[in-house]
Amino acid sequence: IRLAEKAYYLNENNIARQILVDAAAETLERPFYNLNISHEGAVNSAVFSPSGHRILTASSDNTAKLWDLQGNCLATFRHGAEVYSARFSPDGTKILTASRDKTAKMWDLNGTLLTDLDMHTDVVIC
Repeated sequence: IRLAEKAYYLNENNIARQILVDAAAETLERPFYNLNISHEGAVNSAVFSPSGHRILTASSDNTAKLWDLQGNCLATFRHGAEVYSARFSPDGTKILTASRDKTAKMWDLNGTLLTDLDMHTDVVIC
């Protein structure tokens, strides 16, 4: 859509205008915008898995959640305080969460805690 916007601003004609309208309409029809991904608090981060088949969110409700592309929650990862961020491992088989509770935790995709890195002296962000 940004390319269509740039083309329109550089050359304001009917063709550029139609391309911009079509690009905007296509963006609004994408299924991602229709997902009902929610937390009880603010969402601090959201990332796609390396495969693009899952979404990982981190929230101020003390959780991170793993979602499928239909908006179904597959796993919940709990902390003792706000979760600032969550990331997938490069191969997409593990999840790392970082929290205001001064911990970083590594999980499998089912929500099983693998490692609790709790020796930090301040908040953790990944």
